[in-house]
Amino acid sequence: MSKYEALHTPNIDGFFDETSRILRVTYRGVMTAQVTRDVYAWIGRLIVAADGNVNLALGSIYDFTDVTQFDSLTLSTTQRSSQAVNRDAELRYHPVALVVKTPFQREYVRLTMKVSPQEDRKKIVDNLDDAQAFIVQFCEKYREFIAI
Repeated sequence: MSKYEALHTPNIDGFFDETSRILRVTYRGVMTAQVTRDVYAWIGRLIVAADGNVNLALGSIYDFTDVTQFDSLTLSTTQRSSQAVNRDAELRYHPVALVVKTPFQREYVRLTMKVSPQEDRKKIVDNLDDAQAFIVQFCEKYREFIAI
């Protein structure tokens, strides 16, 4: 059993895989502003539980493949929440892989990346294998800055 809180709601499953050191979030159904707030609040609690050591996680995978719709307020909520987390934690060397299945998901996630800081550490991918590969490549590239 993990010492880190998991997040389970009708629209979200999130957990920190202590073996791979990857934070994993899977979204389902309608992506609302509340879903976004719930995930960012949970991430904040995880950072506190890790005593602020965000490098405990080598990266994050956000899986949007089961999202059917994005609420119109999600974009602005993501922007505000992302800016707040980036203000409170040093995430420059924390890669984020965003898994999508449809052209609609890809476009929405691309727009979301544009409004949140440090776009270069994020990548849209088509599957979980590509997500993990991106995190490994990113960590290799910035090895000197990451506690591996």
